[in-house]
Amino acid sequence: MLCVGIDFTSAPRKCKPITAVFAQRQSDRLLVTGLEHWVSFDALRQWLTTSVAQTWLCAIDAPLSFPYAFWEFFDWPADNWQRCAEKLSQLSMQAFEAMVAQYSQTQAPGQKLPMRPTDRLTKSSSPVRLYRVPVGRMAFRLWPILLESTVDIRPVHTSERPQHRTMIEGYPAMVARAFIGKTPYKSELSCPDRSPSHRRARQMLLEAVQQDGCQDLYGFRVDLPEAIASTMLEDFRGDSLDAMSCCMQAAWAASREDFGIPRNIKAAKEGWIVDPQCLLLAQQTLQ
Repeated sequence: MLCVGIDFTSAPRKCKPITAVFAQRQSDRLLVTGLEHWVSFDALRQWLTTSVAQTWLCAIDAPLSFPYAFWEFFDWPADNWQRCAEKLSQLSMQAFEAMVAQYSQTQAPGQKLPMRPTDRLTKSSSPVRLYRVPVGRMAFRLWPILLESTVDIRPVHTSERPQHRTMIEGYPAMVARAFIGKTPYKSELSCPDRSPSHRRARQMLLEAVQQDGCQDLYGFRVDLPEAIASTMLEDFRGDSLDAMSCCMQAAWAASREDFGIPRNIKAAKEGWIVDPQCLLLAQQTLQ
């Protein structure tokens, strides 16, 4: 199966593209075969269209669902992702931002932005956050594209026209934490990496995923062509590394029942970040 990892952005452009890594899982190896940068949403749409004859599993670094509490506040059908996504796609970004503000204004301090159980487990941001880490804007831009593409979105939506193309939610921070802890490895776009420490951290992460420790956690070691490894090392934004991390999460999920999404945990129905560490935490705390 083709495994894909995508580092998404709500405003793709030349200096901050959507980044995709492609790989093939072969037993205990993940063979990275390609790295692409897409400077527009149309490029993502084109890949989704041209890959229609392929079987693939893609992990993307963007929310694929919102907490039920957010939908229920507006009396939208929380258990019908397609209907919610269709209603959301009819709004402007300004109207969506107003929805988030309206929700937040009615909530108690510390609960202004709703979280899914998977967000709490992985210590990620609320899926509706609009600033600093604008993942809510990512979801707003991404979902209409996914609706057009008729892909499966696990665990929240099964397409009426299944084509063996499945999208799951990845979170690169889980991979980085597993191998280099909280060591910073990327810089903001407006502040290019002028310190060797970030580059050393990227080097550490690249080396780690090619060693036995990666196989112990994910079931494989990553085989990286020299040119792609060099690009990832020099990418101070970390987008290429993040796309590779999502690709690793897709490759792990490809060998797991239900893509590593716990079937017996009700909270998973709100959406799930797919990673072996998230699954282990869920089994320990959400039973």
